[in-house]
Amino acid sequence: MTSTSITADTRADNYVGMDIGILHAGDISETTPYAGLNFYLRPVNKDAPLSSEGGGFLRRFSFTCGLSLQGIDDALDTRKNLFKSQSVVLGAGYSLSRNIRAGGGVLVFRERDPETYPLTSKTQLAYTPYFSLSFDADVGKYLKGIAKHLDFSED
Repeated sequence: MTSTSITADTRADNYVGMDIGILHAGDISETTPYAGLNFYLRPVNKDAPLSSEGGGFLRRFSFTCGLSLQGIDDALDTRKNLFKSQSVVLGAGYSLSRNIRAGGGVLVFRERDPETYPLTSKTQLAYTPYFSLSFDADVGKYLKGIAKHLDFSED
């Protein structure tokens, strides 16, 4: 009788992923590329298949924080970018496959204050919902490498 055994590394580390994708904010009719960091609620072993036992919802779910890569200001000057040519992306995502993620959240920007228009150019923070499709790239290993080289414990 023959037996076969398979061994696999089941070690999982805390994981920070980076998204590069496209988001669509329907309320303001804007589609723009964005880059964001994903923060998982549990350790993730990116070498293990998503379908492996113990994967579950938390292995695929993450919170996203990022920036739009193009401006969303409008021609009428009623909507402005939060920064020079970027706005903030806050949301959550779910991995559909190892590298593709669907997400949603809010796009944060500045909007002309309707109570003072047209007398002033005063703006206020505003947000609108978005949905996105993005590609995931592992940046956590690079951040760990940088942290190893920066040792602040010794004076």
